[in-house]
Amino acid sequence: MERFILLCFTLLVAWSAECQHSHLYKYRLWLTDKQQNAFSLERPEEFLSSKSLQRRAKQGIEVNESDLPVNASYIEQIRERGGVPVVTSRWMNTVVVAIKDTTCLSALRALPFVESAECVWKKEQLVLERQRLVKQAELAPAVDNSDFGSSYEQLVMHRLNVMHMLGFQGEGMDIAVLDGGFSKIDSSVFISQERILGTKDFVHGNFSYYGSSHGAQVLSAMASDYAGTYLGSAPKANYWLAVTEDVSSEYPVEEDYWVAGAEWADSVGVDLINSSLGYTLFDDEQMNHSWEELDGKTAFISKGARMAAEKGICVVVAAGNEGLKPWQKIAAPADADGILTVGGVTGQGVRSLISSIGNTADGRIKPDVMATGENTYVVFDNVVMTNTGTSLATPIICGGAACLWQAYPDWSVPQLVEAIQNSGSQALNPDAYMGYGIPDFFAAYKGDTSTDKVMSKQQIVVDDGGNLHFLQAYADEADISVYSLAGQRVASVTLPAGTAFLPLSLEPGTYLLSVTCSGHLDVQKFVINR
Repeated sequence: MERFILLCFTLLVAWSAECQHSHLYKYRLWLTDKQQNAFSLERPEEFLSSKSLQRRAKQGIEVNESDLPVNASYIEQIRERGGVPVVTSRWMNTVVVAIKDTTCLSALRALPFVESAECVWKKEQLVLERQRLVKQAELAPAVDNSDFGSSYEQLVMHRLNVMHMLGFQGEGMDIAVLDGGFSKIDSSVFISQERILGTKDFVHGNFSYYGSSHGAQVLSAMASDYAGTYLGSAPKANYWLAVTEDVSSEYPVEEDYWVAGAEWADSVGVDLINSSLGYTLFDDEQMNHSWEELDGKTAFISKGARMAAEKGICVVVAAGNEGLKPWQKIAAPADADGILTVGGVTGQGVRSLISSIGNTADGRIKPDVMATGENTYVVFDNVVMTNTGTSLATPIICGGAACLWQAYPDWSVPQLVEAIQNSGSQALNPDAYMGYGIPDFFAAYKGDTSTDKVMSKQQIVVDDGGNLHFLQAYADEADISVYSLAGQRVASVTLPAGTAFLPLSLEPGTYLLSVTCSGHLDVQKFVINR
């Protein structure tokens, strides 16, 4: 089976390399069927990995016709009539072909198994490098590497630090990252190279660790594991890296690359997909998506994202950065059903104004949840820095979902998504701006849902002397620890039942308070300003 997958993707690499320069158009051909296929549903191990089959079996998902590869004889007949295959989708039963001109289109359309053809890319006379939605945002000034624990606040916002302390750091989970490039990841000291299990470039054919830095920053927010300096949201997970975004232009063919990347991720058996990409407007305006198309079942990429979820993969995507732009709304595939769409908030938990707005065209709640998307700490080229965009909020949530799924490996994707939504700060009143709000992964782990808990943390007042006053006394004995943002424990005490005062003698700064009382654990921030 592994040899088959390798052969298929080797052929795609060859096709991609063949059509890079001389071809002027790319068309998506929709095929009618998968009859006379060399593969059978009776032998799924020939086209899906054992881990992919195990994931389906665990969630009660059957292998069906959509899992069968595209008919190889159909692809050969397309090739004989002048279409050079670029990428295929078994889920959609499509093949994208490159052609030098449109004279062969009639011959391709005449094939009895070709249902329709649509243009998804055409060569520009001059291709300019450009910065686009959820792609290559400008870097903010670098943060001093001696600023230990720089990712702490964006983890604490979701109590992911507590999940990590409990031993849930994504171990045993596989995450595919679909992006535009992963520059310099191979030389990163923040990410273990052993945790990168595979790479694939669906755009250029040959994967390299050069080009766009966007994917490297996205990956760093999950995979970094540098004690005392920066910790990602799922540092012990495994990662598969796929280039599906062509940063030199914007055409619908990138949706085909994305779906092919998702199918590759499925075939190798990943548990989650992180994608910080979104599509609405293209270089050819006639190809643009309309708002009415963002109903979760029209855009090619959105149908692919929904299909991935139906195959048992938790798909986490960025809402987009259009909040202050004329479009304002989310992009595809953020409109897909059954996935987690992530918007951005500030470090204070207030919605970032650039974060794209929902809901979907058919009225479903989007975005689903929020994470730090403004001045988010990331790593690039072994430097900790800040950057802004919902693309950087997304991996925080994806890593958190991996940690939660590690804790409950028997959950299905709908159960995982629902638990995360229900742990949100406004789960009782979701809206089009912040969805279900800021999720609390520790609350989701404990089973505290929106119906019986609304972020019921202890309220704290800090007096001029730096002492803590609790607005409610603890009914039982409470074990209290205070940590610096670097993770160092600076105080530890057991308070008697009925106590509402904690004397401290600490320097000004931001601290974490950990309280264990009556079998419950609560962690939150407080600030000493004196």
